[in-house]
Amino acid sequence: MSAPSKLKAVFVGEASVGKTCIVNRISKDEYHEGAEATVGAANVSVQITTSDGTVEFNIWDTAGQERYRSLAPMYFSGAALAFLVFDVTSEKSFHALDVFYELLVQKSPEYVKFVVIGNKADLASDREITAKQGEDYAMSIGAEFYIECSAKTGLAIRELFERAASIPDLHFEKDQYAGEIKVDEGNNGGGGRKPCNC
Repeated sequence: MSAPSKLKAVFVGEASVGKTCIVNRISKDEYHEGAEATVGAANVSVQITTSDGTVEFNIWDTAGQERYRSLAPMYFSGAALAFLVFDVTSEKSFHALDVFYELLVQKSPEYVKFVVIGNKADLASDREITAKQGEDYAMSIGAEFYIECSAKTGLAIRELFERAASIPDLHFEKDQYAGEIKVDEGNNGGGGRKPCNC
């Protein structure tokens, strides 16, 4: 059995859109209603096997709060994939994608590929953004695809990563993330963790 192909992926988007919940669902198959907001960034590795082979995602889950936004570009270096996440029940979080996209364009490698994710698809009655708006936005920035999912129910989470693993011409790592930034979450200047509504 051959070793998995490795790539670096970053999750970006406003606070409380569910980035951490998506990562927890794919990595641990868990969902916690009151998940703590990420401070700086969190890192986890996930292996996804498709018909083409196994891909190991080295995932950086970045903080969405505005006060931590200036830190996000530190985690973009070497990223092959950028997942731009918004909450389908929040028009504000959808429009905030522009800020994160511009940061990615400025600070990411030229080879980075984009995926746009509409989370909280289970909350249909509270929807503020349509699937077509999400699709149109993804097309406007040249994203590989748009997908709606629910970290809460698990809807389309596996599909998201399987489709991402199958994107053509991904930039795989040649060595295992030498020089990655490590975050000491125990020493964050007293910021601590705050409840997140993902």
